Amino acid sequence: MDRKEMEAFLDTEPTIQDLRRFSKMLGLQLKRRMKKREIIKLIRNGVKEVPSSSETSVARPAEEAQVYPSRPDDFPLPESYRGDKLILMAINPRWMHLRWDFSDATLEKMRQRGKDLVLRVHDVTDMIFDGSTSNKTKVINVAYGAKDWYLDVEAADADYLAELGFFDNDYVFIPLMRSNSARTPADYPRFADSETWLDLKKRRKESRILSETFMSEGMRASSSARLGNPSSEEYLKYLAKRVSGGVWR
Repeated sequence: MDRKEMEAFLDTEPTIQDLRRFSKMLGLQLKRRMKKREIIKLIRNGVKEVPSSSETSVARPAEEAQVYPSRPDDFPLPESYRGDKLILMAINPRWMHLRWDFSDATLEKMRQRGKDLVLRVHDVTDMIFDGSTSNKTKVINVAYGAKDWYLDVEAADADYLAELGFFDNDYVFIPLMRSNSARTPADYPRFADSETWLDLKKRRKESRILSETFMSEGMRASSSARLGNPSSEEYLKYLAKRVSGGVWR
């Protein structure tokens, strides 16, 4: 169908259903609540872009697709960036990942000492680590040539810090690098201490401490007996016994 035939179709004053079918044939997108005059206007704008049969079409050679240069397949990443770096990251409540890199000066120091590389992982929850203070410390002998390590930690919701170094002849730890402090996520739900309520009469927000004061003793007892579960107050007291680092008291 050329342009003249489409113009002739529009001149026959088709119904809105015919216009919608015609628009669908042209590949035009219509909105659900478009009016008849709006559809006609859309079709006429689409018709202007369709060449008539009287126009001479000259076949043109297809343009070659532009090729953008990409990274060569044989471009290797360096095994080392020659910089001292020790990065600790939490994976889940029980696992962490540690990766490191050495500068040339640190590698030379390790070769001169000739000691095995040792990794120390510290639980530094609720404290400032000064090199000797920690809740718990785990010592791991690192395999030669390793660049990273997966750590199986004991506690969730705890802060950890790692050191990479070696022990001297007197079994004194000599640190080469110290990592950032990373916290493992909690493995239990967290509850807020307060809630924000909107007072419609006063037109202001109020912060209220969470409690069971809104529930009567009879309702609380019947709810616990019916569900066979402890009340929210009892459950919160149960969770309050858990301290940071996953240690029970």
